[in-house]
Amino acid sequence: MTTDLHPDPIVQQCVNRMGGVRRFTWLGIPERMRPGLARWFLHGVEPGSFLRAVLKNQLCATVGAADEENLKALHDYATFLYCEAPQGSWGSELIYNRWRDAGGIIGQTGERRAAQ
Repeated sequence: MTTDLHPDPIVQQCVNRMGGVRRFTWLGIPERMRPGLARWFLHGVEPGSFLRAVLKNQLCATVGAADEENLKALHDYATFLYCEAPQGSWGSELIYNRWRDAGGIIGQTGERRAAQ
């Protein structure tokens, strides 16, 4: 059995954590954007302006902050968030702030406290 390991450890950790019993997929998210999303989902680390706008569900800000590659991938971002992103990690500014303050998946599961 072969495993598709990602060269960026944080992206691989995200795939491992979010995949569970099914195969996790990035659904067309540009490769260079995956580390920012992985840090967001795992640790609640704020990404750049484009991903912040995507995660807050702010269409005009998203389009305004997007480069050409991300603009073309907007449908992929919407599909990815709906199908793959952890519940409670995106959708509005309030939800975004709660996820950030909780420290992502790791913060919510208490792993950060246990490791300290």
